[in-house]
Amino acid sequence: MNSRMKATLLVLLIFGTGVLFGGTLIFFWAQPRLPFSVLGPGLRQEVRTDQSPERSLSYLSDLLDLNPSQREELHRILEESRQQLGVINRQVNRRHRAIRGETMEQIRAMLEPDQMAKFEDFLAQRGRDGQRRRQGPMRRRDEPRENP
Repeated sequence: MNSRMKATLLVLLIFGTGVLFGGTLIFFWAQPRLPFSVLGPGLRQEVRTDQSPERSLSYLSDLLDLNPSQREELHRILEESRQQLGVINRQVNRRHRAIRGETMEQIRAMLEPDQMAKFEDFLAQRGRDGQRRRQGPMRRRDEPRENP
C-alpha cells in the first residue's frame, strides 16, 4: 500500500469517526429530559414533558397495562423522583443565580461609566428577550413587531 492510499484511508477514517461522534452527540442532545428516559427508546418519544404527573402516570399505566399495586408503586417511584429532582434543581438554581450575580458585579467593577450604561442596556434587553421566550412563540397583539 503506497503512502497516498494510506493518507486517503486515514482521512476517511478520521472523517467517519467525526460523523459518528457528532451523530451520537446530536442524538443524546435531542432526547427529552424526562425521568422516564431510562425506560427505553419506545417510551422516550411517547411521554411528553408538558404533561402533568397524573397524565404521565395514567399514560404509563395504560401503556404497560399495570395492575393497581404496580400503579401505586409507579406513582410512589415517580413522586419520589420528582421530589429528589426538585431539591437538586433548587440547589443548582440558587448556585447558578449566585455565580451569575458575582459575574455581573465583577463585570460592572471593571467598566467605565459609558460602558456601564451600554452594559445595563444589554442586560435589560436580555431580560426582555428571556421574558418573551418564557411567554412562548406567539407574539402578543399589543407588542410592536421588530424589524430584523
